[in-house]
Amino acid sequence: LDEARTFNLPVAGHLGLTDAVTAARRGLASLEHLSGIPEAALSDPSALYAAHDRSFFAGWTAFERAWGALDSASLARVAGVLAARGVITVPTLVLHETFSRLDDPAVLSDTMLRAVPEEERLRWNVPDMIRRAGWTRADFAAFRRARPAQDLFLRLYHAKGGRIAVGTDAANQMMIPGYAVHREMELLVAAGLTPAEAISAATRNGALLLRVDSLGLIAPGKVADLVVLDRDPLADIRNTLAIEQVMSRGRMLSPDSIRAPW
Repeated sequence: LDEARTFNLPVAGHLGLTDAVTAARRGLASLEHLSGIPEAALSDPSALYAAHDRSFFAGWTAFERAWGALDSASLARVAGVLAARGVITVPTLVLHETFSRLDDPAVLSDTMLRAVPEEERLRWNVPDMIRRAGWTRADFAAFRRARPAQDLFLRLYHAKGGRIAVGTDAANQMMIPGYAVHREMELLVAAGLTPAEAISAATRNGALLLRVDSLGLIAPGKVADLVVLDRDPLADIRNTLAIEQVMSRGRMLSPDSIRAPW
């Protein structure tokens, strides 16, 4: 962070050995996966740090489990610091939600997986990842119990003026590029954002995070990247999947090239 500040470079952090409040006070630009929040909210995070120190999977497992023990007051305290410091949060709820349900056969039968090339599905090798992580049914149940606390944190952070941007961690296991963005917006609405706010998180806020002023808005002089829908996403965020036309840099793509499998 000190070195990046010298060159005016923003730093995105997937934290583990540093808590989110400490990183925010040092100048973190964006926080990935809600990482570092339990470490900042717990009165004694030493066991969590020890798990992170052992290995990535041990740390991730302890991190997800830790959410279930967090109270609203501690979450509000951390949310207030991050919002006041201008840290943009990229929660990747679709990652948390999907990984919490990897023991559910319905996840593996999602029809969208047909759009993923077979070689990519083989590379994912979800059973092997579960084995390497050592995840059990008890872990998955704990991950699911963590989800309401993650949603609560986002509501508190958003209410305090914090900015949320859409991210998915694609193309890691079960994160389908493109489609996962729509699922992330749906989960943000379920967490408490309005459809309009979720769409802004996927457009305007992403551009602000990247510090790119040519993206994220429909206005003269901006890059003409447009998605035309045939149903109203403000009535139902799932209507972002009702894609009628796509324009990329001012060029309308042919229907065959944009036909989505969903």
